[in-house]
Amino acid sequence: MEIYRERLCKAVASWGWPSNGVESSFCDYSSSRKRAAAETTPAIYELQGAPTATVPLQRFHKGPYTIPRDKANVRFSDVNQLLYGLNDVLGTEYTIERPGLQACLQGYLDESCDFGQVYGHLRPWWAKDNFHRIAVLMQQRKDEDAQLRKNAVDGDCIVNPHIPPPNVWAVSHSWKEASKRRARKTRINGKTWAVPLPLETDLHGVRIELLNLGAEYVFLDVLCLRQHDPQTVGQEFRRKKEWRLDVPTIGYVYQPLRVTVVYFNGLGEEFLLAPPGGLKSPCHWFMRVWTLQEATQYWLPGGLTHKSLDISIPRPNMQSFYSRLHDVLQSSTTASASDPDLFRTLAAIRDRRFSSPVDSIAGLAYPLRCKTLPIYNADMDLEDAWEALIQSMSPLQRLMLLICWRGPGDSRAGGYTWRPTWRQV
Repeated sequence: MEIYRERLCKAVASWGWPSNGVESSFCDYSSSRKRAAAETTPAIYELQGAPTATVPLQRFHKGPYTIPRDKANVRFSDVNQLLYGLNDVLGTEYTIERPGLQACLQGYLDESCDFGQVYGHLRPWWAKDNFHRIAVLMQQRKDEDAQLRKNAVDGDCIVNPHIPPPNVWAVSHSWKEASKRRARKTRINGKTWAVPLPLETDLHGVRIELLNLGAEYVFLDVLCLRQHDPQTVGQEFRRKKEWRLDVPTIGYVYQPLRVTVVYFNGLGEEFLLAPPGGLKSPCHWFMRVWTLQEATQYWLPGGLTHKSLDISIPRPNMQSFYSRLHDVLQSSTTASASDPDLFRTLAAIRDRRFSSPVDSIAGLAYPLRCKTLPIYNADMDLEDAWEALIQSMSPLQRLMLLICWRGPGDSRAGGYTWRPTWRQV
């Protein structure tokens, strides 16, 4: 794996990769975990993916603090066994007599949490040695988050678009057509909803690849954003309610300086400079509406294979890909300005594909750096959605609609003559 990673870094250099500092983080390989490993003596685990996986980085990972899935799924019935497992993974020698520790662990056993859940909850707090307060502090954070979400929405308007995720990497990926993906229940999200994945993608393999790239905590929409799941009772009503806020504010996850791993051809799938269907395929990353706000200067390619690293790739294929990539990154740079160019942003999104027609309007709000955002409603009339977006635009952007559009708006569509309707745009 180290040899493959070294070859990967050389290929990145030969491609003339954007000089943004990400490649050094990538090639250093999880420096944060290396530092932690030097200070403690945690167990070293091997994570085995499918040996025949197309993407080599999805086959194997070895390192500290990364528990294998069979260990993550274990449910302990004894506090001492649970403590032994945590000491083993985290490289500590805590005893059950440590103040507050027994009550803290017993609380997780009473809730029938598996080891992965306990480890995920306690790892950030483990070294602080304040176990008697963990339950109170975690509840306090839940309450603060609930209050933040409540205060963020005023009627049909999101007045606080900055709903902060923790310090995470982000994953951006294209969506395969419905016939080439399936929804699967997974213990990773407690089987709360079925996770839509490409037919050949294994979430365990994606996790291994992200670990190999150097990620520690990651935002992945299919796991962090409630998905459509008609098989689960009451799920659809809750999803629509959450999406009112979660979909418009997801752009905040993809901040300019946050590392983003991009899967251009589908989550976990092989990176190809000339994929089947070409770069203008409706399912390619370049052609999806939501990926406009997910393009950052600090990005890494996911799904790299030996073919991806072949420096003998035909130059036209390489030039075509990097030309499109340059345009996308240029759009993201423009969008990061305090008052992005309205018509350039409209042009960037015009030919992109979507799952719901209203996505092409909702996907403009974050790239336009709107101070407030319209709530998301997939069933909303397009002209109403466009009007709501205009109300969230900056005064300069509305002025641009007034003086730079080539003619009056179509009042017959129920709009105003001072600005174009969405159909005209």
